[in-house]
Amino acid sequence: MSINIISFLRSSRNLFLKRLFHFSAWWIYQKNRFHQTQLKDSLYTSEYKKYINCLKKENNVKQHYRQLKEFLSSSFKLISDNLIQTDDVFVPIVFVVVRNELERMKIFLEHYRKLGIKNFIILDNGSDDGTVEYLEKQEGTKIYQILEKFQTQKKESWLEKLLVMEGMNRWCLVVDSDELLDFIGSENHSINQIIQKASDAGYKRIWGFLLDMYSKDPLFSQNSFNLSMIENLRFFDKNSYELFCVKGKNKNDLIFGGPRARVFNIKPALSKQAIFFYEENVLYSNCHFLSPTVKWGEIPCWFVLRHYKFSQTDKMEYERRISEKGFYNNSQEYRIIMDKINRQNDGMYYEDSVEYKDSESLKCLPFITEIPW
Repeated sequence: MSINIISFLRSSRNLFLKRLFHFSAWWIYQKNRFHQTQLKDSLYTSEYKKYINCLKKENNVKQHYRQLKEFLSSSFKLISDNLIQTDDVFVPIVFVVVRNELERMKIFLEHYRKLGIKNFIILDNGSDDGTVEYLEKQEGTKIYQILEKFQTQKKESWLEKLLVMEGMNRWCLVVDSDELLDFIGSENHSINQIIQKASDAGYKRIWGFLLDMYSKDPLFSQNSFNLSMIENLRFFDKNSYELFCVKGKNKNDLIFGGPRARVFNIKPALSKQAIFFYEENVLYSNCHFLSPTVKWGEIPCWFVLRHYKFSQTDKMEYERRISEKGFYNNSQEYRIIMDKINRQNDGMYYEDSVEYKDSESLKCLPFITEIPW
């Protein structure tokens, strides 16, 4: 009997919280509706309804409420607009949030342009290292800025707002500045061709996963300081990734593992729906997947995101993220990594590390499948 009472109390509490957040969301929506100028009223209302739908259906009510609150109240300043006009519906726009990423963005733009990308929507979060000044001069960029303190959930809301403003009813690619998309055959095929293949097969999203790249040296080593991050971080794990299938509605299947799990015993979610067709019923609810959910076997896994998270200059950035506590779980992952390497820094290289030479190197990985060119 006591178990039934506890279960009833928990259910009642959850229902009360959902209704409370639902009412609070409605109040914030009404408060901001007539003051915001960046969205048409119809899109603003549509967005409110998308979040409310998530509040009703999913368990992470607080997350969606905070995201909706940020979406409704945030405002971006337009810095520059150098977008290239194109009629090719299979050329995606890249969306990325940056802060002090000057050197990375040089590599980032070069990489994605080689894959066929023409336009980049960039949100700057207060760079002071010349990132904005560099990007302003780049063809195919549109730069917005927001100076609010960074938090992961805020970033997700910012990206959703950018998608509503700039990506409606078209293919989009949402990545971080340290993520370089790659697929088997990337030297001879463009991302446009991937999207055309997906569209022809009736897919509106494509799975991929983060592939952490590392060197033979200890983390943040200065031994190869003169090398670029791609030249230095050229190894990856081939056999430490695993797929975890989650039961139930509104749950996403996830890939875990990789060197962060192997070395630091942490399990970041690595699967990511970075390429997708964005439309009014789609919500960018998380940095790794969209709502409504699509299970693993329903769409193909055709790419990886080579993830350059451990370059020589990242140690100071990790320390900043720890102090600001703006990333997931108060930046706990970065604290674990720094604590471990301050005690014993053996790096990530091991007997089954694979050197990345070209896209054919990816064939040894689980889960990724070759695209039927």
